[in-house]
This record gives sequence, structure tokens and C-alpha cells, in this order.
Amino acid sequence: MHTISKIKFPCWVKKTYHLIFEFIDRIDSHHIFLLSSAVSFNVLLYFVPLILVGIYITNLFLNLETFNSLIAELLLSFLPDTEQTYSIISNLLLETNKIFSVSSFVGLVGIISLLWLSSTVFSSLRSCLNVVFEAKATKIFVIYRVKDIALTILLTIFILLLGYALPLISILNKAIADLLPAWLENFFNRATVQIIGASLYFIFFFFVYKFIPNKKIPMKIVLTSSVFCTIFVELSREFFSYYVKYIANYSRIYGAYGFFVAVLVWVYYLFFIILFSGELSVFIFSKRIHKGLNVSDKVQADE
Repeated sequence: MHTISKIKFPCWVKKTYHLIFEFIDRIDSHHIFLLSSAVSFNVLLYFVPLILVGIYITNLFLNLETFNSLIAELLLSFLPDTEQTYSIISNLLLETNKIFSVSSFVGLVGIISLLWLSSTVFSSLRSCLNVVFEAKATKIFVIYRVKDIALTILLTIFILLLGYALPLISILNKAIADLLPAWLENFFNRATVQIIGASLYFIFFFFVYKFIPNKKIPMKIVLTSSVFCTIFVELSREFFSYYVKYIANYSRIYGAYGFFVAVLVWVYYLFFIILFSGELSVFIFSKRIHKGLNVSDKVQADE
């Protein structure tokens, strides 16, 4: 009678097994679970002043109705699709209407807080990505602080541009949908929402991988990481929505704060996926390069 240890597996099974465990050892040595917790905490601190600055700036360029539509679209793209999400967005928009009346004051407070907190959040995220991409600091601290402020401004401008782009996309989408048969209209609307959401994810992740790490990451790794991250986040978002709806009833334990607990968990998952996707891309390309070197050495040996 053969024992399990004596069973002969195909070579590809053994190779896959070793690659999986090698990758697990890599992410374990980089402590990405702990790093995800650290950056998630800083992002939650960063969120409040970002909203204040967003309200202040968009109040200068957008009307209240357009701003409310933008906030709703962005939150629905990034948060789990649950009834609690819609409820909290509705309450947030009501509070936003009140904030607009004193936007000059909160904008000033938000900008001061944001410029200080952004350095913490981007520094934290940069430290995590430096571990993933094995990059070292090459500039003095002040240079990175200035870079953090610039990235904050770019992110705010991007959100502002979305305020103009999303209504135009909605108008174009409605115009095309009206030309389609009734049975195809619903499918087209759903597909458009998915494509827009995935595109926003991809742009955000490309921004993260391209501009935040200390060293210049090869474009193929940046693109691959962004694609992996977009796919994983879309799948995780659907799974997490189902999990919150039917499995983990946070409201039963935490009451009115159940939604915020769910958001905390989701933010952690999101940044874990960002680090995990970077690790996976680096691992894949390192193996391809190693394989290419082995083939080159073998050819030279044959010659």
C-alpha cells in the first residue's frame, strides 16, 4: 500500500506547489497583512480632511447637485453594494448640504489638516510599496513631503475632473441606451456601470503603483499590478457585498455602527489587495527573468 509521500505527482503539479509556497513565503517575509493594517489606519485619518478639501474646492467649480451626484457615484463604485451603503450615502449627502453653507471655514481647516495628514498617509503607503518592490529611499525627507503634497493636489484635481466627466458619461450612456431595444437596455446600463467602475479602479491603482514608490517601477509591472488589482477588487467587492448581506451581520453586533465596521474591514481588504497584487506581479516577472537567464546560460554552455 502506497503512502501519500510515495505518490508520484506530475512535474507541473510539483512545480506549481513549490511556486505557491515560495510566493507565500515572500508575502509572509514582507508582512503585508500587518502593512495593510497600518496603511488602512492612516487612510481613515486622511479621509475626513480630504472630504473637507473636496467640498471646499468643488464648491468653487461645481454646484451642489453635481457635487452630490459625484460623491454618490464614487462611493457606490468603491463601497460594497448593500442597503446600508445607500442609507449612509443618503445621510452623508444631507450633512454635505449643511457643510456647503460654511465651506470656506471647513475648507481652510481641511487644507491645513490635509497637508499634514497626507504626508502621513502617503508616507505609510510608500513604505509599504517600498517593501513590496524592494525600493530604498534615495532622497531627503523634505523632498518626499513635497511629493506627498503634490500627490494630494493631483488626487483632488482628479476627483474634480470626475465631477465634470461623470455627468457627460451619464448623458452619453442614456442617449445610446435609448437607441437600443428594451431587452438590451438593462444589460447595456449594467455593463456601462461595471466598465466605468473598473476604469476608475484601474486609474487609481495605476496612480498608486506609478507615482508613490521611491524608485521608478517598470511599466510592465505597473500595468500588470493595476490589472491584477482591478480584477481582484471587483471580485472581492462582489464577494464582500454578499458576505455583509447574508453572512456577517455587523449591525446585529455593533448596532448603528455596523456599517462603519464593514467599511473598516473593506478598507483593509482593499489595501491588502493593492500590496498583494504588487507582490504577485514582482514575483511573476522575477521568475520570468530568472527563467530567461537560465535559458541564456544553457545556450552559452552548449556553445
